[in-house]
Amino acid sequence: MWGFSKHLLLAALGLMLSAVSAYADLGWTPAQSVQAYGKPTAGPDGEGLDETIYQFEAQGYTIYASYLYGRVRKITYHRQAALDESLINFFKTENCPNTQWHVVIEGGSGYWSGQVDGKEAYLAGLSDHHTSSVAARR
Repeated sequence: MWGFSKHLLLAALGLMLSAVSAYADLGWTPAQSVQAYGKPTAGPDGEGLDETIYQFEAQGYTIYASYLYGRVRKITYHRQAALDESLINFFKTENCPNTQWHVVIEGGSGYWSGQVDGKEAYLAGLSDHHTSSVAARR
């Protein structure tokens, strides 16, 4: 009995971790992004600058990953339908773990400041139509 339960528990844990890792991409390298999302559908943009942007299409989203010195500094998720509050909170939590969020602007578009150990570490925002969510390292 324990053998079956153990396998079931490990399978559930594996599914949970794969779902989480699909969105935990601040700090990822380009290779990690390609592993999660597949080949970029556009980019690189910003050649010659320190920052390079690639576009991916995955999991119903257009994802824009902005790399600074080879690591994702800013990530944007866009889709046609509006993002609800639970999905926005999911993106903030998965991309910026152990962060205390504070509302900077409320209303049509949201803007949050994320603090880690009392220091501002992240910014997050929501487009006017709630179809895009962005998170970035400071």
